[in-house]
Amino acid sequence: MIHGVVLGLILIQISSKQKPSAMLGVFLLFFGLSFTSNVLNDYGISPQNPFLIFLPFRFYFLIFPLLFLYIKKMTVGASYLNEKKHLYPGLLEFCLLICVFVLVPGEDQFQLQNSLYYAGYMLSANLFGLWYLYKSWTLIQHHTIRIKNFHSSIERRLLNWLKPLLIVYLLITFCDFVLTIIQQGLKWDLEHIRNPLMIIYVIQCITYVVLTYWLAFYGVKQYYIYNSEYSENENLNEFVVKEEEDFTEFEGIFNLICKLLDETKCYTNEDLTIVELATLTKVHYRKLSKVINYQANCNFNTFINKYRVEEAKKIMKENNRLGGLTLDVVGQEAGFKSRSSFYSAFKKFENKTPASFIKK
Repeated sequence: MIHGVVLGLILIQISSKQKPSAMLGVFLLFFGLSFTSNVLNDYGISPQNPFLIFLPFRFYFLIFPLLFLYIKKMTVGASYLNEKKHLYPGLLEFCLLICVFVLVPGEDQFQLQNSLYYAGYMLSANLFGLWYLYKSWTLIQHHTIRIKNFHSSIERRLLNWLKPLLIVYLLITFCDFVLTIIQQGLKWDLEHIRNPLMIIYVIQCITYVVLTYWLAFYGVKQYYIYNSEYSENENLNEFVVKEEEDFTEFEGIFNLICKLLDETKCYTNEDLTIVELATLTKVHYRKLSKVINYQANCNFNTFINKYRVEEAKKIMKENNRLGGLTLDVVGQEAGFKSRSSFYSAFKKFENKTPASFIKK
C-alpha cells in the first residue's frame, strides 16, 4: 500500500508532456489504496472494528481502467475527457461503498461480507478487471502492429515492458476469481490448506511490490510515443490484404518502391516512416503498407531492415575501410538507430552476428 501511494504521487509530480506518467501515477496511487482493507484485516483491526470492513478504499472497478487509459493515451493519443466513461463504474463502486460504510451498522457489515451479495461483488470485480486487462493487452498488440507497419525504427515505441506486467495481473486476478468462487460462492472450508494459501498470499503481495516498482521505473523512462499521423481507427485490419483487393497494380507499386530505395538509399535515414516513403512514391501510406505486406510478406519495419542489413554487408566488405571500421559506425551508416537493433536485425536475417560476418 505504502509503495503504491508514494511512487504514484512521485510519478504524478514529475509528469510532463514528454513523459505523460500522471495517469500511471494515479493508477499506482489507487492501486496502493486498494490494499487498505487487506492491511486492516491482516493487522486484526477490521475484525475488532466491523464498521471498517467496508471502508470505501477498494477501487476494484477503477484501477485497471486507469491502466487502460494510460495505455490508450500512449498508443492512440486518447483524450482523458472523452474517455471518462471508463471511470464511471469505479465512481459508482465508491459511492455504494460510502453508503454501506455510513448507513449499515458494524455487525450487519460483518454479515454482509459473508453473504452471497459480497461474493457477487468480488466476482464482478474480478471479471471486470480481467476484461480491462484483456482490452489493455489487445491495445498493445494493435499498437505493435501499427508501429511495425509505420516506423523503420521501433526502439522504445512498443511498450513491451507492459506485457509481462499485464500477464502477471491477468494470472493473479484469474486466481482470485477462482478462489472467490470456491471460498465465498461454494462456501468450501479451506482451513486444512490455510498454510499453503498464506504462502501464496505472501508471494502475491511480494509480486505486487515488484510490479509497482517495475511500473514506476519504466513509467519514468517512457516518453510520449503517440504519433498524430495515425489514429485509433487504424487497427489490425488496416494492414491486412483482403481478397477483394485489386492486386493488379501491387507489383508495379512494389517495383517502384524497390527502385526508389536502391536509388535514394532513404532507408539509411534511421527515422524513416512509411508516410515519408509514401510522399516519395506519391502513393497513400495505407496502400503502400498493404503492398509491402502482400509483395514482401512482411511489415514495413522488417522490409526496411532487410535493406539496411544488405547495406551493412556492403560496407563491411569494403576492404579499404576494414581496418578502422567499427560495428557501431557500420550500423549507423546503414540506418540503424542503435547497436542492439543492428545486432538483432542482422542475426534475424543472416543467422549470425555482425562480428562473425566481418571476421569471415
